[in-house]
Amino acid sequence: MKGEIKNALTLTLSTTLKELVLASDGKVDNFSTVAKDLLAENTAASNLQLAPKGKVTEIYPLKRK
Repeated sequence: MKGEIKNALTLTLSTTLKELVLASDGKVDNFSTVAKDLLAENTAASNLQLAPKGKVTEIYPLKRK
């Protein structure tokens, strides 16, 4: 059950980030701030990647805490 909840929360984070990327035509100027806020609200993920058109352009955080 814990794994299912974690998967659902991770999917929610991915969907939120996807919608942000789509709304901004793949350019998220404040990605680090957005990613930091999303990760603070949900501990199901340890990092987020911005990959418009499948190419990773940013990762937050770059280093593991």
